[in-house]
Amino acid sequence: MRFWLSGGEEYLIDSRNLVPGDIVLLDAGTRVPADLRLLMTIALQIDESLLTGESAPVVKRPGPVAPEAPLADRRGMAYAGTIVTSGRGRGLAVATGRETELGKIAAVSRKEVQPETPLQRQIGQFTRAMALVVLATVAVIAGVGLARGEDPLTIFTFAVAAAVSIVPEGLPIVVTIVLAVSVQRMVRRNAIIRHLPAVETLGSTTVIGTDKTGTLTENRMVVRAIWSAGEFLWLEPPGGTDPEGTPGGRNPSLPKAEQVQRVEELSPVGLTLVAGVLPNEARLMPTEDGAWAGLGDPTEVALLIAAARLGLVERDVCALFPPVAEVPFEPERRFSAAACRCDGELYLFVQGAPERLLEMSRYWLTAHGPAPLDREQILAAASLMGRYGLRVLALAYRIGCPLLHRVEVRYSAQAAR
Repeated sequence: MRFWLSGGEEYLIDSRNLVPGDIVLLDAGTRVPADLRLLMTIALQIDESLLTGESAPVVKRPGPVAPEAPLADRRGMAYAGTIVTSGRGRGLAVATGRETELGKIAAVSRKEVQPETPLQRQIGQFTRAMALVVLATVAVIAGVGLARGEDPLTIFTFAVAAAVSIVPEGLPIVVTIVLAVSVQRMVRRNAIIRHLPAVETLGSTTVIGTDKTGTLTENRMVVRAIWSAGEFLWLEPPGGTDPEGTPGGRNPSLPKAEQVQRVEELSPVGLTLVAGVLPNEARLMPTEDGAWAGLGDPTEVALLIAAARLGLVERDVCALFPPVAEVPFEPERRFSAAACRCDGELYLFVQGAPERLLEMSRYWLTAHGPAPLDREQILAAASLMGRYGLRVLALAYRIGCPLLHRVEVRYSAQAAR
């Protein structure tokens, strides 16, 4: 982890050596090592799903918030264990180790808390009711015996015998047998339960509330459809087929970027994918099993994976279009952009909200080349994707970069990532 000393020099140290008061530098892909109060940010977005369960990255800015603001609304803080998906930042360490929000959660999880199950509570209530019945019975027996002039020792003996006979001594055995039978029935339905109290709780459950991220979903996105030149291309998901009711289509065969020498050699689909790769702060790495592992915003990772599956690997694309400057994504701006140079010409590639890019565009790319923008057709295609539950993202490019004179840019020190 990098941090700044008072002299302004940058050092690389182990995160376990951080102490409150250190200044930490954050970059895309960095795991935050401590709870930080942010001092400076540049389009900084952090994935806080580990703490809040929210899959979408959170935009961070320095500044105070209300004292009673919940953890998810503290925009001026970066918490230990979360991951920077894009942008840069600098923060002051205010808590480390067990004192961080993540450390507090770990401390609570280590405490062995065994709350009563619904069945245990019901048995407790039954036991208290039986105790009252026994006491009432003993009192009645003692009163009747004394009224009849019986020997007190005889009355006591009879009362104790009556109390013992009333108590259901076989109840624990019966409950255990019932739970064991329930476990066997669940095993036949492919449900394995390690602890019997879990069966009690499941048997009393009427409503289940769950967070979808990491439970019902994998916090991962996949490009399912590309609309380019007036036509849809529905991509088959990795390791699966199209779901029922979704139009199908084969994945196209595209030339590798390293074999392309000019922009004109790229098809409309290829240009669309290139526009999704260049203004992208995510990173893509191949795994041992031949799949792809991404680091960064799930949407940007999905764009990189889709391009790589169709032959446009990020490394080759960046070699063909060496980046000159970048415009990072901002929520107010609603788009990101990258200025690149190819064959002596300067190109601008943009990705963002469809409505925002429509405001900035005058032409669109058809099968016969550029044509005046048809907003109705484009919005109809976006609406169709929305009906299939897809998140819609627009991508565009142009020759020349007048936009760079009107927005803040970040210059790249390397020709390619």
